[in-house]
Amino acid sequence: MNGARSRAARVVTGAAVLWVALAGVTFAARPLLPVDETRYVAVAWEMWREGSWLVPMLNGEPYDEKPPLLFWLIGLGWSAFGPSATWARLVPGLGALAALFVVRALGRLLWPQDERVAGIAPWILMGTGLWAIVSTALLFDAMLSAFVLLAVYGAVRAWRGRAGSGWTIAAVAAGLGILTKGPVALLPVVPVWLLGPWWTAPERPVCPRSWYAGAFAALAGAAAIALAWAVPAARAGGESYAASILWGQTAGRVVETLSHGKPWWWYLAQVPWILLPWTLWPPLVRALGALRRAPDEPGTRLCAVWIGVPLVLFSAVHGKQPQYLLPLVPGFALLAARALVRAAPPVGRASRLPLALATAAAGAAFAVVAADPAAVSLPAWVARLPVWTGPGLAAAAVLLVAVPALGFAVDARALATCTAVVLGIVYAAGSVSVGRAYDVRALAAVVAGAQAEGRPVATAGTYQGQFHFAARLARPVESLADRMQPDAWCRAHPDGIVLLYPRDDPRARRAGPGPLYAQPFRGRHAAVWACPDLLAARSRGQS
Repeated sequence: MNGARSRAARVVTGAAVLWVALAGVTFAARPLLPVDETRYVAVAWEMWREGSWLVPMLNGEPYDEKPPLLFWLIGLGWSAFGPSATWARLVPGLGALAALFVVRALGRLLWPQDERVAGIAPWILMGTGLWAIVSTALLFDAMLSAFVLLAVYGAVRAWRGRAGSGWTIAAVAAGLGILTKGPVALLPVVPVWLLGPWWTAPERPVCPRSWYAGAFAALAGAAAIALAWAVPAARAGGESYAASILWGQTAGRVVETLSHGKPWWWYLAQVPWILLPWTLWPPLVRALGALRRAPDEPGTRLCAVWIGVPLVLFSAVHGKQPQYLLPLVPGFALLAARALVRAAPPVGRASRLPLALATAAAGAAFAVVAADPAAVSLPAWVARLPVWTGPGLAAAAVLLVAVPALGFAVDARALATCTAVVLGIVYAAGSVSVGRAYDVRALAAVVAGAQAEGRPVATAGTYQGQFHFAARLARPVESLADRMQPDAWCRAHPDGIVLLYPRDDPRARRAGPGPLYAQPFRGRHAAVWACPDLLAARSRGQS
């Protein structure tokens, strides 16, 4: 048994090394992407700079969209080492990295009779496309998923006879999950807690009274952790901020379409894409199908609850994005690992052929689209992808088929590695072309210089902190929502600068002075204008 545990530990360490390699390529190849990543680092910057640790701030106003835990952790590292984008990007990724070890520990608790489940589950998790992408992004979902996973682990630990420490872990994890992304953190957790008497029944049923006492105590503890921040923050942030963090954001996402509105069935259509490459691996698909005929056991029941109930609940919410399902992926990884171990399906090079063909097709698509991006309504930067993008993906497909067939566990690791390699190729290929369209650092340098000279700065549309951190801004930027408002603002601030986002390059077809700086930006252009030049260009109809 000790030998099996040692092998499982080495295997999860390999999955962790794979994440570190992918994160390194990601951080080197692409900048912080507007508007989400740049907005979140801007909030962390403003909180850290102003010392506003209680109420998150963005552009001088309370930011009520997210709780503060991610921003706290970023600021904590900055206080020790100074502000850097690398640390900000690393914080949520460390949660994803920790999840690889927690999913192994949970696999050991659920299936102690077979350590192979604990060894394979981290690779399934790391190899899932959505997890690999989001775990290297400055988003809340990877860190939230780690806390959800830990809250489920705590409940299973309580079932295994360590009720005190188990429910304590569950309470702390759920509370930190709420501080990461709000009460939505409870959607994947509470069904597992409430249905404990059902999923434990096949092996060692719990006493409902003691189980629900522990679950209620954990829920109360999680609420206490969240309210320890929310109550003083509501008082400090004002009435509107209080209403938003205590009710508005959560209720609005359930009963209204605040953003990302999709029909109820949208997630069902996304699941095959979210779970790539595993949905293209026949041995796993067959093994999962065979679970219907497997003996009933607590682990499979728990995973069914963990995946199924929240999927229904998330589908009922109007706002939908693929990464919202990320907290369910560890449950899938455990279920898939159990299915593989139980079925021990035969594998071979042919079983990897569907994924290899899909990878090669993606390479061909890159080559075709890069030749004429306008034909499929893609931004012009796609045409600047390097010529080796398509052949690189084709080479990855060939390598995938060439790996010898050494068993389903080795194949699972090979497919997980393929996911990281494909993403690495895509990120490396886009490092120049995407960087020119999404990197705000040059734009931020112009804005920072203007603020350093004492010149006022305004931007067309709602400002979401796109260049706040990159420019290390110390003062707010004014938002100009109305199309004609820049003219009036410039007349009132003749020494100011204005950022506009025209569809066409403002440096083309110009007779007089042009912008101080312009670049492609998210399918459009960004241009920094000195107010006198902008007014002159507007009078000629050239801005």
